[in-house]
Amino acid sequence: MKTINTYIDFTISKSLKMFPEGKFKENLRKVIFRYYNNLYALNKLIRKIELPYGVKGEILVELANGLKLYGNPNKPLPGVLFTDNLRKRKGVDILIRAFKDIIGRMNNVSLVIVGSGEEEKNLKDLTKKLQLQSYTEFTGRVSDEEIKLWYNACDVHCAPSRKEAFGIIYVEAMACGKPVIGPNHGGPKEIIEDGITGFLFKSENVKDLAEKLVILLNNDKIRESMGERARKVVEEKYSWGINANKTYELYKRVLKKKN
Repeated sequence: MKTINTYIDFTISKSLKMFPEGKFKENLRKVIFRYYNNLYALNKLIRKIELPYGVKGEILVELANGLKLYGNPNKPLPGVLFTDNLRKRKGVDILIRAFKDIIGRMNNVSLVIVGSGEEEKNLKDLTKKLQLQSYTEFTGRVSDEEIKLWYNACDVHCAPSRKEAFGIIYVEAMACGKPVIGPNHGGPKEIIEDGITGFLFKSENVKDLAEKLVILLNNDKIRESMGERARKVVEEKYSWGINANKTYELYKRVLKKKN
């Protein structure tokens, strides 16, 4: 039987955590992967993780998530935007602390946090503690249509995740012609072209993140240039059309192989 499986995250790795480290766990993982003739991973990071576990390099294809191109890249309004679930690993607390750092240097700036989750109360408490209530808005969970409006309304999209396998939020913001800021590891490091489509900052480094935000917020030309390049990258690499064609070619290649 010919099979194709999409390996999009560390899901199998997480499932295997219930077993103690050792030969049994190692063999179990190899057996799981041997059931597949073909796998495709979202990026180089996930591909690199799985290769040592019995997955042959020629069957583990890199194929990123795609999305329908939307938005109007030419509708700018001021502000820093975060969009995602409000979990500890998403690093919203890092962004809030960095935002506090830049308030003293910039007056007309706002932070909009779109999403909900277990950390929402803690993040609101942190905002209050740092006296940022008048500069910050928590929208809660919003519809797909509304989130497009927020992407178009921001100057900069920033998601300082502590851990991120891919990061579709960066691609969504880039699709709207926005420069993006993310950590220098994992999926964001592969999506963001540092200094071209946005900035990578030293993971969990509040000062470094603040500096990157200030550069973009203070310079219209840099924002516009990065935003234009970001949109172009999405059109060339992440659109549904591009990824549909890649998937189609993968299936054709699998079906041509002999059992």
